[in-house]
Amino acid sequence: MNVLVTSISKKIPLLQAVKKAVLSIDSDSKLFGCDVNSNTIGRHFVDVFWQVPFLKDLSIDYLIQYCQQHDIRAIIPTRDGELSYFAAYKQRLEENNIHVMISSLDTITKMRDKWAFFHDLRERHLPVIETAVDIEDIQAAYYVVKDRYGSGSMNMGLRVDRDTAKEIAEELEHPIFQPYFQGKEFTIDMYVNKHQEVVGTVVRSRDYVVQGESQMSTVTEHPVLAEAAKRFSGKNGFYGHIVLQALENSEGEIAFIECNPRFGGASTLSIAAGLDSFYWFLQEVICGQEITALQFNPVKGELQLIRYPQDLILEKGGQ
Repeated sequence: MNVLVTSISKKIPLLQAVKKAVLSIDSDSKLFGCDVNSNTIGRHFVDVFWQVPFLKDLSIDYLIQYCQQHDIRAIIPTRDGELSYFAAYKQRLEENNIHVMISSLDTITKMRDKWAFFHDLRERHLPVIETAVDIEDIQAAYYVVKDRYGSGSMNMGLRVDRDTAKEIAEELEHPIFQPYFQGKEFTIDMYVNKHQEVVGTVVRSRDYVVQGESQMSTVTEHPVLAEAAKRFSGKNGFYGHIVLQALENSEGEIAFIECNPRFGGASTLSIAAGLDSFYWFLQEVICGQEITALQFNPVKGELQLIRYPQDLILEKGGQ
């Protein structure tokens, strides 16, 4: 039972978490990691590194052949840009006994589109920030402008006036507009099982954010956010680890911002808090186990994650 993690880049905590889950099920299994960059840092933290071509050049037949040659039975995608690829081929891979921790293609497509995300939540009476493709449809003192299909905080205008928002929009291919909603940032990590049931949720505050990723994050009790997240994620085509981001203002009003149907940069904190997503995924697809809310035993206390650089010293000529 070997496992492949894609686009490993420098996602060392993620790789270590997957490795721990793999070995807890089968001590003879190997962790494979792939990336287009042959010098990627992550290659030093996997058992076998595979330099892959760009996704547009990676045929599904070649991927299946590689997995079968190396006894790879599970794939964990980690990059937004590859989720649609793996969702599209999920059934084909499963037919070859290769399982992917991925949501449905329709769900991936909807979550990538911030306009569709807004309408989906609005129709289900879930809290979400007003979103428009035309700034004339929104009246606010300050605005947020971003690309409809973009990810992260790149090329985003935050708390800008109306004229500035229009100028930034001219530089974006598919701009959308939102009223600026000032509040505390939260992330809700969830695991959704093969029956589209939410197994567990962990809410964590985003205490210090750099380029869209939490460098400091704290597990916190927030029943309102947790319950709203369950309503959002259950029976909605999700599978595996899901990351939902939200804001809460000083009046206690909450609003969901976006959803990333993959493991997040600081989601290892939620594993430490009891949301054992990688282990549960492997238990489901490799061992045939039923994973339910009974398996979720949240750790008590306010755990905090602090991300920091660390050096690895190797003998020259090592992996």
